[in-house]
Amino acid sequence: MALLLLDGCKLKNPTEGFAISIKADAVTAPSELLVRDAKTGSPLAGLTSASPVTISGPGAPYVYSSGATKALSIFQGAVSFSLRKGTPVSASNPIKFTVHINVNGYLPIDYPIELTSLEPILAETYLVSLTDLPANAAKSVKTIGTGTDGKTTDTSSIFIPSSSSKPEALKISIDAGTKMLDEQGQPVVGSVEANVFQFNSGSQEALKSFPTSFRFEDLKDANGNSIPGGGFEPAGWVDITMNAGGKSVKTFDKPLNANLEINKDQINPKTNAKFKAGDEIDVFSKSVGVSNWVKEGVATVILNSSTGNLEANIQITHLSVWGIGLLMPKCGTPLSFSWLLNKGYGSSNGTIIIRHSKTFEDVVIRASYVESRDGAGVKTVVTSFVPVADAEYLVILGGTFIAYKGKLCGSLIDLGSVPSSPSITNNIFLKCTNGSSVLLPNDYKVYYVNENDYQSTINPATKRKIDPRDPIINGKDWKDCAIQNVTIDGKTINTITLPKSDMVVGQKYRFSVYYNDGKKESREDYVTPAPIVQEVLDAGGQDVIIILAECPL
Repeated sequence: MALLLLDGCKLKNPTEGFAISIKADAVTAPSELLVRDAKTGSPLAGLTSASPVTISGPGAPYVYSSGATKALSIFQGAVSFSLRKGTPVSASNPIKFTVHINVNGYLPIDYPIELTSLEPILAETYLVSLTDLPANAAKSVKTIGTGTDGKTTDTSSIFIPSSSSKPEALKISIDAGTKMLDEQGQPVVGSVEANVFQFNSGSQEALKSFPTSFRFEDLKDANGNSIPGGGFEPAGWVDITMNAGGKSVKTFDKPLNANLEINKDQINPKTNAKFKAGDEIDVFSKSVGVSNWVKEGVATVILNSSTGNLEANIQITHLSVWGIGLLMPKCGTPLSFSWLLNKGYGSSNGTIIIRHSKTFEDVVIRASYVESRDGAGVKTVVTSFVPVADAEYLVILGGTFIAYKGKLCGSLIDLGSVPSSPSITNNIFLKCTNGSSVLLPNDYKVYYVNENDYQSTINPATKRKIDPRDPIINGKDWKDCAIQNVTIDGKTINTITLPKSDMVVGQKYRFSVYYNDGKKESREDYVTPAPIVQEVLDAGGQDVIIILAECPL
């Protein structure tokens, strides 16, 4: 979609020249699932064009691209998705679906989404590079011989030793005569290549590598019976694949024996003390392509007399992701956060850290986002899982500010408000060459950045100029605000409101929207034609008029 800048000045009549309005009323303003590299925290460097993703689940029929199509993709670091306007959705009637991401060079991931309103959300998931693993992770590749009947010809083992960055070792033992079978139950013969990735929970990078969210719902046991969900606090997990001659191993006629070491300093969330021999730990598995986990059983933590380390022994009956940890029950009354923004301001995103006030261990909920778009009233973000225990926790914002200390279950935590400050309002016009116009829905994101910062800042992970969805690079980043529709002279127009302090006299600014015309997604930029002058700030804003060379109609 090519753009032609028409004007950037303050108009006397902002609705003058409006013809047919192409309203984006088929779908809601898009939500975003940010997709990042677990090690670098940046968008995937190898994705230079849109990469398709798939979705499944009961809510999938209601989910569309922002261009009202069923084709979703990762574009510049995010999967954007919308709901049909009028979709019946509420906290008691949520829309649930799973986003399946499988791109070359990364482990696949299945990320569950739950929507409880038509308002856009911001979520985040991380992928693990096959060649550049995050901290507290390691990989082993081993070739295992099988005969024409699919049975292993020798006893073998796959061993991943401990290291300074990953203190826990892993050993998987495979007996001679173990038959390897594909998904149809047919033997897999020849030289089987086993790829094993081991992760522990000792770093933020490793925790970001977890292949789903830590919210476990729609759980079943090994016999297929439904069991209560909760929040999973992992001690470690392994991702195992085996392939030969284009066929993938799925099951075995007898289980593999795996010994996963457990960090002796890790806190058992049920006892609030360090893990010790005799503690019980849950064992879960998850197959590729689904987000739901299966509770395979419970293992007893033992002390290995040879190594002096704690470990859990699990029996691997099929290939998937296997994890050990503890499933903590849901709190019966949800934890809520309140956050107040000035009307029209964009999102206020801050990482929330939940930390045990005695052990100082972080709770898995740590990656939550607070996002608010309308200062007309208090917005709340409700978490799906908090510990049910009576222990005291600290709620920390931005890594330093303690916003709350106390019990979590059923609490309403006021995270404060953005201080009131003078603002400016820009009118946003997306016009087509045929004279019609595009009207974006409320809450549609508009990004902006100082043009000098944009031109001079390179993301070292992607080797590109900073994108709107990049993390902060050398103190430079994009900010965002939200479309608010207003009616003037009986006509509705798009506006954005942003703090006046974000605009510096003498500087140019770049504004950007991600736009989907129903055929493809693109990023459309507008650069102010001249540096900001005091008159614009005194006038309270300016018009941004963009001509779209390609339009939906």
